[in-house]
Amino acid sequence: MDIEDISHLWMKGALTIPDALFRNALLTAYIEFVHPYMPLIELHEFLRIIDKGTGEGGRISLLLFQAIMFTGVAFVDKSYLTAAGYSTRKAARKAFYLKSRV
Repeated sequence: MDIEDISHLWMKGALTIPDALFRNALLTAYIEFVHPYMPLIELHEFLRIIDKGTGEGGRISLLLFQAIMFTGVAFVDKSYLTAAGYSTRKAARKAFYLKSRV
């Protein structure tokens, strides 16, 4: 991957993650509403890596992380979306979808 590719991903927001409060709310929504019906990841390992946050204990795909947060947008309390600057749930879903798609 060259610098132009990285710049493109950065400009599209694919390399950014929300602040810890919003991120945790999205992850909680995923865990409560999506994971029980589609357990596609090893949840404890995933959360351990996220919690550590240094990459020393393992790594996860940023694409996977963006996709999980995207699924959480559908279920997270609207107050988190508003606090993060999204006017509607639809706007947040679109933004997170585009991050995942890029």
